[in-house]
Amino acid sequence: MKQIVIILIVFSLNLVFGQKAMKIISPAIKMESDEWYNEQMKLWKAKIDADPSNEEAWYNYFRACNYSRSCGRDELIEIAEDANKAIPQSFSYYYMMNKLTSGNNSYLDSAYAKDPSNTDIWEGLLVRAITNGDKANEVLFAEKLFNSDEEDISLYHWGYNILSSLEQNAILFTHGDNDTFGAWILQAAKNIRSDAHVVNTSLLMDSTYCNKYWNLFLPNEKWVSIQNYYTDNKVDWDNGYAYTQFLMKKFAESGRAIHMTVATPEYYKSEFEEEDLILTGLTFKYDPSHKTSSIASLIKNFESVYKLEYVEQRYFSNIWDNKAKNMAKTYLTGLIKLYVHYQQTGNTEKEAWAKHLIQIIEPNPITLGIYGDFIESETGVKPIEFNGLWIKTKNYFKKFNQIEEDLYASQTEEMNWEYRIFLDDLKENNPQAYEKFRPDSTLFTKSYKEAFLEPMERMYHWHPAYDEYPVVNISKEAATEYCKWLTSQWNNDPKRKFDKVEFILPTEDQWEMASGEPQQIQNAEGCYVINGYLKDKDGRRYHEDGGFFMVKVDSYTPNSTGLYNTYGNVCEMISDKSQTKGGGWDTEYNDFKKSSHFQSAPHPTVGFRVFMKVIQK
Repeated sequence: MKQIVIILIVFSLNLVFGQKAMKIISPAIKMESDEWYNEQMKLWKAKIDADPSNEEAWYNYFRACNYSRSCGRDELIEIAEDANKAIPQSFSYYYMMNKLTSGNNSYLDSAYAKDPSNTDIWEGLLVRAITNGDKANEVLFAEKLFNSDEEDISLYHWGYNILSSLEQNAILFTHGDNDTFGAWILQAAKNIRSDAHVVNTSLLMDSTYCNKYWNLFLPNEKWVSIQNYYTDNKVDWDNGYAYTQFLMKKFAESGRAIHMTVATPEYYKSEFEEEDLILTGLTFKYDPSHKTSSIASLIKNFESVYKLEYVEQRYFSNIWDNKAKNMAKTYLTGLIKLYVHYQQTGNTEKEAWAKHLIQIIEPNPITLGIYGDFIESETGVKPIEFNGLWIKTKNYFKKFNQIEEDLYASQTEEMNWEYRIFLDDLKENNPQAYEKFRPDSTLFTKSYKEAFLEPMERMYHWHPAYDEYPVVNISKEAATEYCKWLTSQWNNDPKRKFDKVEFILPTEDQWEMASGEPQQIQNAEGCYVINGYLKDKDGRRYHEDGGFFMVKVDSYTPNSTGLYNTYGNVCEMISDKSQTKGGGWDTEYNDFKKSSHFQSAPHPTVGFRVFMKVIQK
């Protein structure tokens, strides 16, 4: 066992990442993983248990629960009720109730009276001021938010660009917080394009908010309330979007330029004819006359109007960690269209510029693969070449070495980042399967109770530092489903190398044929070539092989077939037995040659390697 060294090394990790209750900030500033929020819930709950009057603990406990997808509304209500019993009439209680009820209520005022410096409350008061047409408070709270450190500055860049591209007195439909607040705050606090009307579709269900804009845009028409609309038109009340769709279409009759952000959900855009929505960059402009040129608008906005320095200079450091910074991805659709235009017209300088921006904004190979396929199939233009797994199957094939005529083996064990792509697909299209097949990070602490592995539990499967480490803590069923998913990905790619393949967990015979015999612990130069448990009669120490536990999948020297870590690092699942092969970071060298090792149950020492069978060339 490497227990003592594990304690030491993870303790050093703890100094960096911190294993303590932390202030829960807005996901618009930094989006954390579900595991992180769940861990923070436990830590803050422990503080509440130790001292029920700890208001800071109640506040952060509620926020962690609210931002975690593991909590439902009933749980949040229960937390609020318990908080009021422990700390009655407190800021935290009023804050919770404001979040759980309409923002236009007394809880908001009570929370502000208790803590006038809370930015979440400022946002609620800004929304209420805009809804009620209270200009003084709109300016007051917009200025407070603009001058605070709590708002993500990239949202202001985005808001400035979208406002600058609008016609005079235009209507801009937005949907969520991130495509709304930046523009609102700039308009009120800095008087930037205050002539434009930023209308949040989510708020149109509020009668006060809706009536305000109806009277402004359609002063000569009688207001149609939500009750009258559903009753008079015999619309099913289960269709919650119908009224908002109706209002968007009615406001378009006002004679004003109508735009909606590219982040607007499809169910709102579906009320308009697709050919009437003209892409201008960050917006679709509603133009049934078709007088607006999409290419001309894109060239004007991207070359002259938008300020893109913050994108080009990589102002947003990690697009995955920051929800607000994901708004930068809304530039992609326009940039892709411009890229095609520049290439077709031979403007190589602008083509390179557009490609450069696209590669900065979207590192996700799934999305880029979709864009690349679209460009080539729809225009004949050579697609943008990106590094990544799912752009083209030929790129994925590069990681495979031939073992037999129709059998190939992956050079490496499957990595965390590869498995996360599979999970991303499940999360969007099959949430139940996502929950079933996601790694069980708690196995780090459950399997090694004597070691301090909480940081590994929180970060191993999700933090970019571990992207190229082997995925562990998943079931054999999950690995098998991953292989089926890979098979579907390959066989549906029109540019695949082989007509039909099947990705599999290898049989024991296939694995042994590819893995060969275990290498010596050290090569002729004295360098270790296996990550295992090296403690033996010669007094070798745990860490001398360079790995306390798992290491990157391409570490050490490949074997004679070009495969890395067939012995050591993690035990590898096989299809025809319940055991694993090859041993892992916690396996003694003499045990590597055993016919089988651990069971294929989820465990921090068990991963898998994908093989590919060619069914039809």
